Amino acid sequence: MKNLFVLAIVVFASINMNAQPMAFRSATEDEKTEYDLETFQELVSLSEIDVEEEQVYEGSQPLGGGKMVQLTAGTLIYLELNERVFTEQATVGKVLQFKVKMNVMKDRKKIITTGAMALGRVKTIHPATFNNPAEITIELTSVQAVDGQQVPLMGNEQTLRGEYPNQGTVINTGTSITATVTNDMNIEIL
Repeated sequence: MKNLFVLAIVVFASINMNAQPMAFRSATEDEKTEYDLETFQELVSLSEIDVEEEQVYEGSQPLGGGKMVQLTAGTLIYLELNERVFTEQATVGKVLQFKVKMNVMKDRKKIITTGAMALGRVKTIHPATFNNPAEITIELTSVQAVDGQQVPLMGNEQTLRGEYPNQGTVINTGTSITATVTNDMNIEIL
């Protein structure tokens, strides 16, 4: 897409250079429309060519010169919570930080490294009642791969309950949770 943008600028500049000067008069509405339509049609035709080239070479030439490895959907990732969460202070939708517990490997290459940041959220909170302790459900949303991409996760929701009725729940730092990769993704290995 970067090449397409540069190419569009070059084409647009060459069109402007070849155009006849208008001797300081304003273009009429018809001239503006005609010029804009011609420029738009050229840019569209260039983008179609570029898209076809990208489809032919997709995945075979990584941008950074590394090797492309496919992270398959369903890959299991082990994570742990990076912060302490209290049901009394948390709200539904609160973003939680996690970190990866073990490297995710493919073809003897690290795709996701230990310590990589992952994000999740608080899905539900059920406050403590006279007969039941508070309950909180968390889910994972994404994790960072070695090339910086955010990999979407299907988090196995984890619901945690307090020990005693009429008492809040605390999720301690280091609490483990697992998640799986949602879609197949190409990851660049340097």
